[in-house]
Amino acid sequence: MTIDEAKEEIRDLWAALEESVKLQSHYAELLNMHDGGERKGFANAQAWMDRLIDIGKLPVRKLRRRL
Repeated sequence: MTIDEAKEEIRDLWAALEESVKLQSHYAELLNMHDGGERKGFANAQAWMDRLIDIGKLPVRKLRRRL
């Protein structure tokens, strides 16, 4: 795989992650309306990644979309 191909694949994976975060946030909102819970939604994939860093699930380095 070339560097350009890898960058394209990363862009595709990031786009898929963005869509997944949108769905998660939508379902969190629906479930909160249903049962009064306090599930957290995220504005975008970077916000979700930042949260994972905050809770120690990812290394402390910032993961930024640079492509």
